[in-house]
Amino acid sequence: KKDYPKAELYFEKSTELYKKDENLYYNLGELYMNSNKTAKAIEAFKAAVALNAGWETPLAKLGYAYLGAGKMAEAVSVFEKYVTQFPEGKDKRDIAAMLPELKKMVPKK
Repeated sequence: KKDYPKAELYFEKSTELYKKDENLYYNLGELYMNSNKTAKAIEAFKAAVALNAGWETPLAKLGYAYLGAGKMAEAVSVFEKYVTQFPEGKDKRDIAAMLPELKKMVPKK
């Protein structure tokens, strides 16, 4: 049984106790995405990236969360950072393929 609310509660409590554990924030972000709580997922993935900038997965997930929230400029920015920072990253090919179309969706200033 997938009890996302209970899991979220436990992970939220855990992040209060272990503020420097990027894995907790990453898993909390995944839970929020599965519960369609994109804004909270963005914050959790941002925390995971801040704690471990060398871990590619939360950075990719942050881009996808921005994409899900309709924040195209932010998604493009994160995805550009991903392909630059992780040229051999497991999601690089997919992200690089999406970037040109995503850039067209960013409103011109």
